[in-house]
Amino acid sequence: MPWRVDTARYVGEPVAAVFAQTRIQAEDAVEQVMVDYKELPAVVTIEAATSKGAPVLWADAPGNIAAQTEFGKKDLCDAAFAKAKHVTKLSLYNQRLVPVSMEPRGSIAEFDAGSGRVTLRTSCQNPRGLAEDACGRLPEDSA
Repeated sequence: MPWRVDTARYVGEPVAAVFAQTRIQAEDAVEQVMVDYKELPAVVTIEAATSKGAPVLWADAPGNIAAQTEFGKKDLCDAAFAKAKHVTKLSLYNQRLVPVSMEPRGSIAEFDAGSGRVTLRTSCQNPRGLAEDACGRLPEDSA
């Protein structure tokens, strides 16, 4: 059964993988890859992404919040702000740097049946993530 991705959530997200024994087989297989994109609603700020009714990026992160952490004692902090002579509110916007290239990236993997190891040669900064996206979970000692 072919591997299938139903949603591309960002530019550069892997949506297809080709595995072959020879370069010619791989080139023939690449010719068969068909990707039909349908534009989805998007947001570009944290405020918009976490607002009510925003498109949800991942089903297991409701409200587009993957993790939330609080430090200190909220009641003491609120009391200190309530007593403060001046309170300044400030929103800081920082670029969200993500090493996702716009151009296609190539990878080649080799499986050694004798050792059970997979060797992945790729032109990206997250080869383990790419391998997991394409192949599913790999045992720690096999990649």
